[in-house]
Amino acid sequence: MDEAQQKKIEGKLTLYLKDIPEKDIKETWVESIGKFNTDAMLYCKESWGDNGENIVDARGMSDGTLRFLAIIVTMLTTKMNTLVHHCINS
Repeated sequence: MDEAQQKKIEGKLTLYLKDIPEKDIKETWVESIGKFNTDAMLYCKESWGDNGENIVDARGMSDGTLRFLAIIVTMLTTKMNTLVHHCINS
């Protein structure tokens, strides 16, 4: 996926995530990790009101939040004329 498409998806994830946690999500992004940069990690920047901001990676997110994100990412990245695309648009 090119960088422009990645930024677009990260922006949409940020918008969707703002509605589910008790903290205000300011930003969502993905970075390559690992020795060969073949894996990715999702990060969210949360606002804690007067206590500043906190960065949380996917390892610190709830199972429900991760499932929600998986569904949203699938919907945003599914190619036309695939089984998932057909099921989403039925």
